Amino acid sequence: MEPVTVVRPEELVPVSDHLRRLAPIPASRMFLIHKRLAVFRERNPGVETFDASQGDGGASLPGVPLEVLERAAALQREHGSAYDMPYGTDAFRRAVVEAYWHLGAASGLGPENVLATVGGRDALVRAYEAMLALGHGRTGDLIVVTRVPWISYNWGPYGVGANVLLAPGAPEDGWAYTQEALGECAAAAARLGRRIAGVVITSPDNPTGRALSPERQAALGRAALEAGAAFV
Repeated sequence: MEPVTVVRPEELVPVSDHLRRLAPIPASRMFLIHKRLAVFRERNPGVETFDASQGDGGASLPGVPLEVLERAAALQREHGSAYDMPYGTDAFRRAVVEAYWHLGAASGLGPENVLATVGGRDALVRAYEAMLALGHGRTGDLIVVTRVPWISYNWGPYGVGANVLLAPGAPEDGWAYTQEALGECAAAAARLGRRIAGVVITSPDNPTGRALSPERQAALGRAALEAGAAFV
């Protein structure tokens, strides 16, 4: 019996040495900043400081109400810790649609449109992978983000085989997307010999805090798709 690959020869992942030529992905300094702030406070008592290094987690904001945590713990005890469906529990999906977003049938969205992940970054990585595989079906294409993005937007796509393109923006507008900027991104992608696998729209935006109305988000989404983006 000879060794055999799991997939047919024509379906094998092609050999490429591009991994050795990629830029190194920097480690997150978010938690290091938190520790350094503690040292600063110790050395500079009385100086007003603000910890914007990471999710607050109840450090200064109220955090998750105790009764909510208790109900979540009770649900965990009732549900158990056995494997569930990859998308999460059905009860969670229904709660997101019915109790959190209050979506009716007219929205066209239901529990089947909800996917549970282990944190936001995990969700984004899954989204980037899907954009590449289900969009134009190739690595190396572009994920478009705003000009001053959350730092993880720079490196999350890069780590799974996508390149990141920063859209044009103006500081007086909070670096927000415009339809014209998305068109310029499509032109830039073509010049690079790439296509746009996806456009990330965040509202409220991090780090600017800028919020977009649902109507504005929809208009930007349509513009991105018309410009050739596979996903928004």
